[in-house]
Amino acid sequence: MSRTQLLGRLEKLERIVTVLREIINDAPNIAQKVCGAIYYLAQGYEDAGTSSSLLTQHIPRIISELLNTTERTDGSDFKLRTCAYETLNEVVRSSNVVETSIIILELLKSILHKLGQTLELQIVSSDDREKQGDLQASLCAVIQVIIQKLGSTEETKPSILQAADSIMFLFLRVFACRSSTVHEEAMLAIGALAHASGPEFEKYMPEFYKYLEMGLQNFEEYEVCAITVGVISDYCQLSYKLT
Repeated sequence: MSRTQLLGRLEKLERIVTVLREIINDAPNIAQKVCGAIYYLAQGYEDAGTSSSLLTQHIPRIISELLNTTERTDGSDFKLRTCAYETLNEVVRSSNVVETSIIILELLKSILHKLGQTLELQIVSSDDREKQGDLQASLCAVIQVIIQKLGSTEETKPSILQAADSIMFLFLRVFACRSSTVHEEAMLAIGALAHASGPEFEKYMPEFYKYLEMGLQNFEEYEVCAITVGVISDYCQLSYKLT
């Protein structure tokens, strides 16, 4: 690609991102469509691999706008918030991990803080419990993607290992909420953490074991049970490698 072509692409991308950032603050139905546009825009850079990504310089601003969108309360049935979190996942998944590791780590800190806040919510009705569960599920899903991203290279994996205690502490508290949806997302994220942590994960097993047992007994929620089996399988493979 010539320098002229590169500059042309950069200018077009700059215009696109600027417009999307402006209109994401419009009405909820429009904001949802903007989230969709950002999702597919990011997806277009997913195959860049280790190559420098044109999207990198826009990642901080995009993440900031999406986080602001997750805080909006004017989206019906919280669909806008869910859409924003799903888009956030794709932005992280599609980013160049070496170029964006610092901003992704900052995002992790923000998401962990949000997850901690959900544990302090006042729950007085089943509707409150459902809303708490939906939010926790979205946050656990983001954490899973971040763990997978930062854990994908030896250069960035240490940042996950440093945060592992804080992550696992929150996940264990989330399990106490007894929501099958949250249980599913948290279990998936813990599976990712176990894979990234390697032998270091063994120290969490004494406390985590009872939730594994709970997941296996939850046969009525077959997806939770299946995911739990997968986590156990991954841990057994890890333990086998250590012997």
